[in-house]
Amino acid sequence: MAMLSSLNLMFNNMTNKKKKVLIGCSGGPDSMALLDMSKDKYDVYCAHVNYHKRKSANRDERIVKDYCLKNKIPFYSIDYKDKAGGNFQDKARVFRYGYFSKLIKELNLDMVLVAHHKDDLIETYFLQERRGSKPNHYGLKRSVKISGVKVYRPLLKYSKQDLLDYCDKNLIPYGIDESNLTDDYTRNKIRHQIVEKMSNKDKQYIIKEINRKNKENANELKKAKVFLNKRNKVSIKEFNDYDNKELLLSLLLNKQLSNKEVKEIIRQIKEAKSFEILMDDYYLVKEYDYIEVYKKDDDYQYTLNNLKYFKTKHFKTSKIGGNKEGVSIKKEDFPLTIRNYQNGDFITMKYGKKKLNRFFIDNKIPSKMRKTWPVLLNSDGDIVLVPGIGCDLFHYSKKHNLYMIKL
Repeated sequence: MAMLSSLNLMFNNMTNKKKKVLIGCSGGPDSMALLDMSKDKYDVYCAHVNYHKRKSANRDERIVKDYCLKNKIPFYSIDYKDKAGGNFQDKARVFRYGYFSKLIKELNLDMVLVAHHKDDLIETYFLQERRGSKPNHYGLKRSVKISGVKVYRPLLKYSKQDLLDYCDKNLIPYGIDESNLTDDYTRNKIRHQIVEKMSNKDKQYIIKEINRKNKENANELKKAKVFLNKRNKVSIKEFNDYDNKELLLSLLLNKQLSNKEVKEIIRQIKEAKSFEILMDDYYLVKEYDYIEVYKKDDDYQYTLNNLKYFKTKHFKTSKIGGNKEGVSIKKEDFPLTIRNYQNGDFITMKYGKKKLNRFFIDNKIPSKMRKTWPVLLNSDGDIVLVPGIGCDLFHYSKKHNLYMIKL
């Protein structure tokens, strides 16, 4: 029972009654222990997701709800029914943290507390090792941001058995998820075949190994940040000469990459003359002997019912400008549309059709600039002006009344 006393002492030391927290509670012994230990330390709210994947799902929801009613804890629940197939665990996690994020914002709470413990940390480490990838962090971080909210794991020093003992000693109700008793998932196999058979000494040895690897990772991360020096663009030679390419790509893309993704990107960097990959909200581009990462810009479109002179972050319209920035607009051209470049765009010139992509290549205009390059269309949907190329065959004049300048 000394361990249970220290568990309570740890909670007393780390908490602040002013904090408003959301406890993600499944109804199992881990999260019920966390809920009970938190109720007198924080201003607690409770959230439960019912996945309806097993017969005992409604029982677990009742356990959490009844406990919250008894202890006057605000209780929130939501149903999730998966119909699309695919990786249920991944989709359920995205749904769960999306729900937590919604509640955090609506209730103006400080953070989410979840009941991951020492055994979960070790299971995660073995999963990472099995996948063969090199993560930025081994095991589980005590504090992370998920779906834009802070998620805190206060129980990582304590085992599954510690939390079961706490619930039994304090008569805290809980349900056992029977799906965790099977080996249907890789994590379950690791839990039953490896972690549950480990002694406390074995677990501490693994924890030391995890801490050592995370320390090495921290040093590598520091080195990589110094190398990049806040750059989002490096030469192919610099990239090829750098030892930890996986970490470099992860930092550039602001994303943990799988081993498969890293291998494919490195292959393309080595073999392809140029490429462009969209990953989440970031483009990874190879062109002109450089690789660059930049955030995806939203498409834009403006409608002009008359001549209008204004400025945006990508372009401005003006009464004055260069010869290749002007056009003579006629009454029948309205309404005009200004939008960003799209694949397949072309403008009709005296010598025939000019593909905008060819213009970009000939002038070595970087990919990042191409995507936000403005084009002007008339009421028929024809491109009549492209800054840098000029106006089309049918709008040529020595007296332009509208100029569009790329910024």
